[in-house]
Amino acid sequence: MLTLYILALLISPIQPAAKKQYNPYKIVICLKKQILYLFKEDELIFETKISSGMGKTAWATPVGYFRVGNKADAAYAEEWEVWVYQWMQFAGRNGMHSLQGMQYYRLLGRRASHGCVRLNHEAAKYFYSFIPVLTEVWVLEEFDPEISIKLLTPKTRSVTQKKVEKANFRDVFTKTPISPYFDSLSNFFIDFGFN
Repeated sequence: MLTLYILALLISPIQPAAKKQYNPYKIVICLKKQILYLFKEDELIFETKISSGMGKTAWATPVGYFRVGNKADAAYAEEWEVWVYQWMQFAGRNGMHSLQGMQYYRLLGRRASHGCVRLNHEAAKYFYSFIPVLTEVWVLEEFDPEISIKLLTPKTRSVTQKKVEKANFRDVFTKTPISPYFDSLSNFFIDFGFN
């Protein structure tokens, strides 16, 4: 996958990491529903079907909190011998992108990728056109946009609020029983001092 980054550098200018500035956007990827949500100021402004990594295999899309690391108009994934378009990297070798053609559209809404998040052409172009580097990306097994978005601001909560939210994490975050992925996400918050 290192080749992906090298080729992206050669064929498309990668946007350098931006200075830290206010960014009203937040991307939330729900693996269970296979939907990507885009929020602006905690208001849902767009959602689209995706294809994420395949289940609990080595190709699963990683769960957690990330930021868009770099962007490229096009990049070649040598490992899979495929071009990806509107590449927006967020977790190591994983990113959001579209593919050539439309044959993969039939798989949108199902886990079918090798870890990346596949988008249709229109959604990929839309996001790529204005989502800046360093935009928050939350990859969650389960997510309910009606009740969960306000919890996804770990840096702005007071210590007291964090403890209350951690205690109510399972009840507030989803309407369904907690999954093993959420236990690891809960540990993620603890590991990074969000408790």
